Amino acid sequence: MSFDQNKIKTSFDFDKDEINAIKQKWLDVIQLLMWGNVSSKKIGALPRSRKRVLEVGESFGSFISDKSWIDQPRQQLKSALGSSVKLRDSLSALKLVNKHITEGEEADLYQQQVTELDEMLMSLVHKHEYQWADILDNADTE
Repeated sequence: MSFDQNKIKTSFDFDKDEINAIKQKWLDVIQLLMWGNVSSKKIGALPRSRKRVLEVGESFGSFISDKSWIDQPRQQLKSALGSSVKLRDSLSALKLVNKHITEGEEADLYQQQVTELDEMLMSLVHKHEYQWADILDNADTE
């Protein structure tokens, strides 16, 4: 398989402003969850939510991490798509546990922040997933 190196390089160029906005939104979410007036009637929901928010952060970090250390372009793209799936899974797990965070003065704000984080991350994921899949699908076969 032959890959267009410029397309690959371009597909891993993340918009710094978008990345910084997502990082800030993640910080807002974790801050509200840790120190905000949010709670749940379900025992253990808050610690599980904290764990899930941390997993989303880790998955996001993996998603945007430099893949250039991987020698083969095909493997770079597969690694990127794998990190994309992991990020989606982390977001889904967060949404499942978050339905129990409904108590406290800042519960609505917290839910809004999580929804905004989800939308921001999914927008980024879609944009890059399509690029990576397109490069893999259109690679010249020898």
